[in-house]
Amino acid sequence: MTVEYGLFWDDPAPSDQITEEAGVTFLLDAETVDYIGSDSLVVDYREQQGFRLVTPEQIVAYGLRVKGRWE
Repeated sequence: MTVEYGLFWDDPAPSDQITEEAGVTFLLDAETVDYIGSDSLVVDYREQQGFRLVTPEQIVAYGLRVKGRWE
């Protein structure tokens, strides 16, 4: 199984987990939170790696860029 993560401009859904990093609001859908298995997901930015999704246990994804919803 392959899992692909992405960052998209979107509107909040009632079941989304909302987190804020450096003044930017991020919405995490319930399926992603359940799959990752951590309520401590951090969205991080590194110039060399782009956006990263990080939990205390692992780097879940890196090299992400923000896309339009249907891009």
